[in-house]
Amino acid sequence: MKQLTKFSFLFLTIALAFSACKVDNYADWKILNDNAYTAEAAKTDFTKTESGLYYKISYPGNMKQANIESYVTVKYTVKLITGKVIDSGTFYGTLVSSSYGSGTIKAWQEAIPLLKVGGVMDMFFSYDLGYGSTASGSVPAYSMLYYSVELLDAQN
Repeated sequence: MKQLTKFSFLFLTIALAFSACKVDNYADWKILNDNAYTAEAAKTDFTKTESGLYYKISYPGNMKQANIESYVTVKYTVKLITGKVIDSGTFYGTLVSSSYGSGTIKAWQEAIPLLKVGGVMDMFFSYDLGYGSTASGSVPAYSMLYYSVELLDAQN
């Protein structure tokens, strides 16, 4: 009987320890995205910034330059590492928080000011410059993202 009590106590302790562990449902996705980012960075002809943003400007634009506080209109398409398009549309607002809205992800704050109105760019970046470890809408946590953007307007 004493052994059964010890076994029950040990089983209960192990069960409680495992139930207390926080499960990261995105751990495998994070590893896949980290590996994809490393592989893409190794083979790409994109320009890399200090923050880890990779970009390629296919057309720089020929009108006024956007800045981080500009009210911008940006046409965009975003894909996951699987190639699945998860969103596309037109963004209207400022890159940083202002009275016009809550701002954008860090990658956009860095990349969009590199363009002039009419400019077109492709970029990719790790989750650190995107939505981080938090899922947001159709973007899973830890997602490396590919964006194609066109700056349609910038009001300074």
